[in-house]
Amino acid sequence: MFYLKQTFIIDRFRPFFKNVRKEIVKSPKIYFNDIGLRYLAINNFNNLEIIENKGFIFENFVYLVLKEKLGQDSKINFWRTKAGAEVDFIINKGLKHIPIEAKAKFFKKPAITTSMRSFINTYNPEKAFIVNLNFNEEIEINKCSIRFISSETFVESFDL
Repeated sequence: MFYLKQTFIIDRFRPFFKNVRKEIVKSPKIYFNDIGLRYLAINNFNNLEIIENKGFIFENFVYLVLKEKLGQDSKINFWRTKAGAEVDFIINKGLKHIPIEAKAKFFKKPAITTSMRSFINTYNPEKAFIVNLNFNEEIEINKCSIRFISSETFVESFDL
């Protein structure tokens, strides 16, 4: 892992936490800086629709877009509790924490995961994002504006 990180093949990032007793604080997440290298490593070049880990691939894609768009101004973490709740990305902009979920599926209507609700209830962010394959809409829960954003819109015009 050390050499993969040093040669910029992977990135590791740490969990976001404020409550050490309830939240995971040590396990890092790892993403490839080139998703093609991941395919090469597992020798699987199938279509995304038939890849068994398409959720991870989509999450890796969202990470790469975030990394490019945010630059060095923001810190990227993830949030996971010992009870199993997880939000894919937490963007730290100053004192604000913005949760972002990556969902490799098509939505017909807004659907919020239990994990996202848990983060919103715990940390009261002003806004949150759910990046998905097709759906663009905005709803509000507990004074938090939750924006569903399609992958196309995410790449073209995402801004915190």
